[in-house]
Amino acid sequence: MTKEYTKEELDNASGMNKPNIVTWPSIKFASTNRGMGELGGFTLLSNDEDGKLVPKDLGKELKAIIINRGKLRLKSSEHISNEVSSAKELTLIFTKEKFRLYDKGEYYQMKEKYKLSTHQIPYLYLEDGTIAKLGVSPSSLSGFWEYLKSFSGEDRIYQFWTTMKASEKEYKKMGGTYHILDFIQGEKLEDDIQNKVSEAIMDTNEKIKANNEARRQTDTTNTDSDTYPDTYPEEEVQRDDIPVIDVESDEANKEAQEAGKSGESIEQEY
Repeated sequence: MTKEYTKEELDNASGMNKPNIVTWPSIKFASTNRGMGELGGFTLLSNDEDGKLVPKDLGKELKAIIINRGKLRLKSSEHISNEVSSAKELTLIFTKEKFRLYDKGEYYQMKEKYKLSTHQIPYLYLEDGTIAKLGVSPSSLSGFWEYLKSFSGEDRIYQFWTTMKASEKEYKKMGGTYHILDFIQGEKLEDDIQNKVSEAIMDTNEKIKANNEARRQTDTTNTDSDTYPDTYPEEEVQRDDIPVIDVESDEANKEAQEAGKSGESIEQEY
């Protein structure tokens, strides 16, 4: 009698099993006129039924609840890393041009070696209940971390609405302007909204943990890390572990770092 095998058994034996990765829409902030959407505005990117990315203009003021501080990502004009939960995780470096694995190592070692800047990707609960990821670039990172630290005592960031909007800055050397994000604490949540947000926090955390586990099971390059290599172009598919690119010029990042706004010291203290 011929033995029958399940699809899962065959996938595992053949190496054809794929990670069941949960996806989230992403929000891009146009800090310069090279960014997506109107300068100083927000654009929501999500997939339609055919898997194509659909942009939605969210305007120049975004009201949401920060439900997860998210992960860190290193980036420059030539290289980009995978997302990591902390600087203790093994960091993979990819080339932007063809999105191929280029190097791997300790977080700060890779950061210094390739002159990369730190980006943060928190999870937001939007007014319509959508969960989305926001790219916070180096020039806005200091303000973001200071905002996280501003909640003390019994108050928690997930108990309040947060308003995000652009603040215009001038380039010191090259002229012109760019925008950074301001984070403003809003009103405390009503009980019915807080209940929904609490469920969203727990659900999002479970999905992040499931993603980490799925990546670990299929990752042959980085067996000691909770991350999974980003080996596909972001233009073709919207995936959880695809970079959320907040387009900002290297000059703006450099000036922000020189002004002490890169968020590096805060990142290490948090």
